Amino acid sequence: MSRPIPPQPPFRRALVVALGLLLTGMTLPALAWQAVPGRQVTLFGIHAVPGGNAVDPKLKKIEPQLKKLFPGHSFKLVKTESKRLTVGRSVTCTMDTTGFIAGAELINVLDGDGNVQFKFALELNGQTEFATLVRTPPNQLFFCDKMLPDGSRLLIGLGGR
Repeated sequence: MSRPIPPQPPFRRALVVALGLLLTGMTLPALAWQAVPGRQVTLFGIHAVPGGNAVDPKLKKIEPQLKKLFPGHSFKLVKTESKRLTVGRSVTCTMDTTGFIAGAELINVLDGDGNVQFKFALELNGQTEFATLVRTPPNQLFFCDKMLPDGSRLLIGLGGR
């Protein structure tokens, strides 16, 4: 006749779980972070200058989109910031050469229409120049642009994956 196995004390179960996590390289904070819905959000600035056709090598993947938006322009990457965000968190990107600061706050990781939602703002000298709600499908870029005094443009790209 076999005897039932007595239940393990709670500390022993916790020890087994902790050892399992150690062996897989995971920690409890890492597991908790993965359980919170979020997006890897990228915010970047591009300087577009009319009358050229040069494209920064770092922008080759989106060159067709850029040339479609602004034919006859050259494009140089100004700055990029990328960060994993949860709802209510934000990322900012200071465009060093222009003084503009772009910011995006994650509002919804996936709405009912399948879009990621952001609050987007562009500031200069502490004053908001432009602010809007952005809804874009995951892995698709949203662009806005600001005409600069010299006739060139600052393009701001925003996307979440």
